[in-house]
Amino acid sequence: MNYRDKRPMGPMQTHKPMPKMPMMPGITGTPMPQGTLNLFSIDEGFIRGNIFRGIYDPYRNYQIPVTVPANEQAKMLFDVNKYYFGLHELRLYLDNFPNDQEAIDVFTDFQQNYIKAKDAYEARFGALDIEANNLNKSPWNWTLGPWPWEGVM
Repeated sequence: MNYRDKRPMGPMQTHKPMPKMPMMPGITGTPMPQGTLNLFSIDEGFIRGNIFRGIYDPYRNYQIPVTVPANEQAKMLFDVNKYYFGLHELRLYLDNFPNDQEAIDVFTDFQQNYIKAKDAYEARFGALDIEANNLNKSPWNWTLGPWPWEGVM
C-alpha cells in the first residue's frame, strides 16, 4: 500500500453540481429596468450613508441622528460633502449600469450642485483642494485666518 491509496481526505467523492443562482442585473449583462432608482433625498442619504432606498438596511433599532450644522461654515461644508457623497454613490452605480439615463441625469444634477456648493464655500472660506479657483493669487487665503487647531472652525 502506498501513500496514494490512503486518501487523507477520505474516500473519493463525485462533485455535486452547484445549485443555479439567480442572474444578477448588471453583472451578467442583463439590462437594468428604467425608473427604478428610488433614492433618498440627498440630505437623508448622506446621513444614512446610503442613497439607495432599496439596499439600505438599518441596524436594529438605530435612530438616525438629526444633524444641525453649528455655523455657516459647517453648513456650507455639509452641502459640499453631501453632494460629493451622492456623486460617489451614483458613480459606483453607473459603473455597473452605464446606460441608465435616470441615474445619469441625477448624477449631472448632483455634479452641478456640488460645483456650486464647492465654489461658494471656497469663495467664502478658502480652498478645499489644490484645484480650487482661488489659488491663482497670493497670499493663499487659508494663511490669513486662524488655523484649525486654534479652536475656530
